[in-house]
Amino acid sequence: MKILLADGSDRGIDSLKAAFAALNPQVEFAAADDFDRAIAMARHDRFSLVILGRDLPGLGGDRVAEMTAATDAPVLFANAADPAAANDPFHVLTRREREVLERVADGLSNKDIARQLDLQEVTIKAHLRQVFRKLAVRNRTQAASLMLQTRKLV
Repeated sequence: MKILLADGSDRGIDSLKAAFAALNPQVEFAAADDFDRAIAMARHDRFSLVILGRDLPGLGGDRVAEMTAATDAPVLFANAADPAAANDPFHVLTRREREVLERVADGLSNKDIARQLDLQEVTIKAHLRQVFRKLAVRNRTQAASLMLQTRKLV
């Protein structure tokens, strides 16, 4: 697994590296200290995951869409100073959103998830839209891939 870490400070990058290395010492890292360098790296190399620090120089507005278009890897945002963000990329999700995502990663359809959680299918779709937005992924495949890769790290 290869992870691109992009943050405006060495301390932020070191913090994220330490958190992921503790979960899996065989993870490879590449680092960028600004958005332009990060997107050039994402276009040039294949990554399993891209993590952007919230205060990354050059990040803003349409740049997030530019990054998600530049790579097939899931793109996450992290506040490196927040240990929860470094150790759990899903900390931004509600309990229910996480339950839905876990079932998506297990290969269940929206209808099957709705049955298991005793919810309407439209509610599952609403939860998934929020998951995609919060994790900065485009679809259920990217979200499930991120969940499965994170499971491998633990």
